[in-house]
This record gives sequence, C-alpha cells and structure tokens, in this order.
Amino acid sequence: MVVGTALVGSAVFAGSSRPTTEVTSPLASSTMAAAETEGSASLLRVTTVRGRILDEEGKPLIGATVLQKGSFYGVSTDAKGEYSLRVPANQPVTLQYGYGGYTDEEVHVKGGTTANMTLVPRQKEAKVKKHRWFIF
Repeated sequence: MVVGTALVGSAVFAGSSRPTTEVTSPLASSTMAAAETEGSASLLRVTTVRGRILDEEGKPLIGATVLQKGSFYGVSTDAKGEYSLRVPANQPVTLQYGYGGYTDEEVHVKGGTTANMTLVPRQKEAKVKKHRWFIF
C-alpha cells in the first residue's frame, strides 16, 4: 500500500516543475546593500598593532602569543619575534603576551601603535622536601 501511494504521488508531480530563477524584491536588495555598506564601514574602523617580543637577553621569542583580552583574536610571533594584530580603532585594547616558561604580561594599547614587549622567565619555585610516612 505504501509503495502504491509513492508511485501514484510521483506520477502526479512528475509534470510539475519548480522555478529555477531566484526571485528578489527591491526591499531585499536594499537591505543587502545596507548590510554590505555597514560591513565595509566596520572594516574601516580596524587598525593594526605591530611589535616584537623579546626575551631578557634581547633575542626574539619565536611562537610567542599575543591575544586581545576578552576576545578570541590572537597571533603568534614569527622567526624575528614580530607580530601584527588587527584591533578596533580609536578604542583602548588590552593585549596579553605569553610564552612557555615566561611570565605573562598585559599592556593597554590604542590601535595603530607599536607595542614591543620583553618577557622574563618565571621564577622557579624552591623545591620542598616531602616528608613521607611510609618506607618502601
């Protein structure tokens, strides 16, 4: 019975065709144009922060990270320790600098500036001798 219904249904709709062209209204095209203009305007309000990340001896830290605090935007440094990160223009931004084995730093910058950073190694914690109550 189900097979018979499927065959009859396909025979009924076999002659029908769906339109192949997209129908647009003037309202939809003006909305799309406004969205494109708004998107390009937001691109104009972005600037770049550039800089270098060095260790305490002045050597570049390759692969150090620079993150924009409060967002998911970040970059890594290249072989020269240089980075460039796009940030919102005319707004103060907090950048977080990090590298394995070094203390993390935060700096407030404004877009279009150069922000160089020198990271120092973390202080090693003094080893505490553990007192064990059992003997093996």
